[in-house]
Amino acid sequence: DCVLMHNVTIQRGKGTTLGDGSVLGTGAVVLAGANVGEKAMVGALSVVRGQVPSGTVVAGVPARVIRNTHAGEIS
Repeated sequence: DCVLMHNVTIQRGKGTTLGDGSVLGTGAVVLAGANVGEKAMVGALSVVRGQVPSGTVVAGVPARVIRNTHAGEIS
């Protein structure tokens, strides 16, 4: 399961995945082929391409890691 806020866009394509417990902020875009890891958080209006490691917080255009959480726990 994952949480999608308002107006999230996920491009369909080979290999696009959303990990369990991931959260995508309002207006986030996940491009085709991107992988969002388990318990990862994507900031509002961010554009994800490539890999988002499990247990990280990413934001920006393109999305970059802004925080690593310990043991994948997000508070």
